[in-house]
Amino acid sequence: MRRARLGLSILALVLATACKGTSAPAASGPPVNVTIPFASYDDHSDTPNVVKQKCKFHEALPNAIAEVVPGATVSTGSSDKVLSLTIVTMRGVDPAWDGDSSVIVRGELREGGTLIGDVRIKHSAIKGVVGAMGGRCTALDDIAELMATDLAPWIREPETGVELGE
Repeated sequence: MRRARLGLSILALVLATACKGTSAPAASGPPVNVTIPFASYDDHSDTPNVVKQKCKFHEALPNAIAEVVPGATVSTGSSDKVLSLTIVTMRGVDPAWDGDSSVIVRGELREGGTLIGDVRIKHSAIKGVVGAMGGRCTALDDIAELMATDLAPWIREPETGVELGE
């Protein structure tokens, strides 16, 4: 009986650490009124169409940023401040690939049409345990959350030529 309770305790601990939250904590400070359109894919991003269609990283990243930056809005409209994101490259995202995935994104923050900051960010993640495409999408969701957390302070105080992430 004691061994069974210990086994259940260990299992609960493993499950608690394996499960990720649904959203990252919001950045502190006043709201930042910034519009974030869906990201675009660079012509040479090496992203398979099936990954674009099923994982929708181009939507996940702006949505993750909006979750951690109060006042940020994901929209096709425009506002005074606009954060444009371009997915420069994706490596290891083929559903048959069994290793890490990595993504590089370039961002430009404009205010009133004037460039006030540009950033390059890279992150990697391991494929989730779901398998095949589901696991790949899980890894890309993790990368979107990591990028959003790194980008939040930069959005508040943008600079040019910034490199974030790994």
